[in-house]
Amino acid sequence: MQEALLDFFALDRLQESSHSRSASPQQITIETIFRALDLVPTPILVGMDPASTNIRSNAAGHALFGGGDRNLSQSAAEADRPDFQVYSDGKLVPPNDLAMQRAGLTGQPTRAPECELRFDDGVIKYIRGKAAPVFGRDGTVRGTIGVFMDVTEARNTEKRLALMTEEVKHRARNTLALVLSIASLTLKPKLDTRDYEEFERRLQVIGQSIDVSMANNAPQTVKEVVSATLKRQIGREISRVTMAGPETQVPLQVLSSLSMAIHELTTNACKYGALSVAGGSVLIHWIKMEGTDVLALDWIERGGPKVVPPSQKGFGSRLLAEVLGSPGGKKAGLTFNEQGVECRLYVGLS
Repeated sequence: MQEALLDFFALDRLQESSHSRSASPQQITIETIFRALDLVPTPILVGMDPASTNIRSNAAGHALFGGGDRNLSQSAAEADRPDFQVYSDGKLVPPNDLAMQRAGLTGQPTRAPECELRFDDGVIKYIRGKAAPVFGRDGTVRGTIGVFMDVTEARNTEKRLALMTEEVKHRARNTLALVLSIASLTLKPKLDTRDYEEFERRLQVIGQSIDVSMANNAPQTVKEVVSATLKRQIGREISRVTMAGPETQVPLQVLSSLSMAIHELTTNACKYGALSVAGGSVLIHWIKMEGTDVLALDWIERGGPKVVPPSQKGFGSRLLAEVLGSPGGKKAGLTFNEQGVECRLYVGLS
């Protein structure tokens, strides 16, 4: 194949007379190469000269870039250029910055970032690929060859999912706003101001966790979820919190629960515990329980005021124990050790 390519690039241009009976051995080699490339289902471009001013493709390339055996080079004379332009990040890509041309000019393999093909008839396609120079026997670049793939469907699917995500987020925000309005009318007159403000903050935590989950296609890690919740509440004081544990993804369905749990523990620590005084600290450590899809997360406070167990469970304690239960019947709960509050949370990973 290498010998055939060298013979191929030894020609100045593709001979149109390669089908004639008097075709030379080099012309027959060119026809053989393109017949072989036509059998490959992947779009392949061949730059016929070092600067890739003349680019041809196999049959799969014709389907992607349009037309039959024509010049696909953006570096060609204006009258010979294809009926599309190449854009990246919304900007027209200069011909010399395209992968095929760069491979020929630099003599180095070049990866093409995702690009947008804008055809004259309004059709838009997205492609990505890579190109490499082909050297002659004398060590000089004689041409280029590139492999590309059509990622239009994947890109359009991403756009549709992004629109759906925004719609779901919008509806969730509206629902929370409606709940808050109803609560303001029905609960605010009956509750103590501090109690109502805490209720509002809990709803805000849910809203913020929705934003976090919707802003990312993949689940967040434990450290990212915990850090984001802490920063919203204590800002720079997060330096008093030490976090340790494996890089573990939090499923979207439990992201709000984990955020709410950390919010409750942080609120309690700021009011009565280790974060209410200078010198207090918190250790948050998590580990996956052996043989299960459950993550155990420990919250440990030290250096705060002497802990006195409450005479009855507050709302935060009940929320941790009842609402934020976990698989296998394990339930979170506070332990009021004299040296500091401790809590173990259980997070289902599946």
